Amino acid sequence: MVKQQSDRNIAVLQSFRTSDVPSWIALCMNSVRQWALSQGWDYHILDDRFLDLPPSWVRQRCDNNLYAATDVARLIWAQDVLSRDHERVIWADADILVFAPDALARHVGAVQGHGFARELFLRVTGRRTEPHWGLNNALMVFDRGDPVLADYLRACLKRLEGFRDGEVPRTAMGPTLLQQLDATQRLHRIEGVGLFTPAMLEPFAAGRDALMRQYVAHCAVPPAAANLCHFMRNATITSRRLAFDRMYALERIHPDWQ
Repeated sequence: MVKQQSDRNIAVLQSFRTSDVPSWIALCMNSVRQWALSQGWDYHILDDRFLDLPPSWVRQRCDNNLYAATDVARLIWAQDVLSRDHERVIWADADILVFAPDALARHVGAVQGHGFARELFLRVTGRRTEPHWGLNNALMVFDRGDPVLADYLRACLKRLEGFRDGEVPRTAMGPTLLQQLDATQRLHRIEGVGLFTPAMLEPFAAGRDALMRQYVAHCAVPPAAANLCHFMRNATITSRRLAFDRMYALERIHPDWQ
């Protein structure tokens, strides 16, 4: 008999650096921490020591691509936590914002064995929008004994062997690889995690919600959390990051997102 989620020993894992932490990232991480604690789960966080988890050859292969390195590190950490006292681990990226905690807990509890966030990307071209569905590893769930965690980690390491040092694409270990794995073994989906891009948040913060309404209309269930695409801040030149952070000020976008 499968245990009810409230009776299981669950840990939520996150990592982020301790310097240059935007205020909106701090709010996101606090929302995940409060979500975990409200469900009676353990919450664990690692700073830059997180990047030391992959083997040295992986760090060398990834070079300055921290995305690929962290894709591997989170799986290694999840394996370690599951080998100790916990029956389930939940990984949440630092830019995940939880705004409907009970609903998100239900979505996470609905998956058994493993789960990856079902991603809806809304491509905007002029006045035209086009939905694209996929999977991402911004929010993941793994149960002890489920083979997908080990399979995914092995696939990451094998994929890395095919690249030269410093030439690993940003999403090679994440959505790109998950799409390939899903084609052969149909991975489990976690519903309720939106992908809120700057193209959606900027007009929403200014009181124009038409694009956000279109996005939600395409969702299988109302979003209970959102991936806020921190990678786009890293892609912004340093001199413009302050303006980016101002645009992402969550209390300005939506007062309830604090």
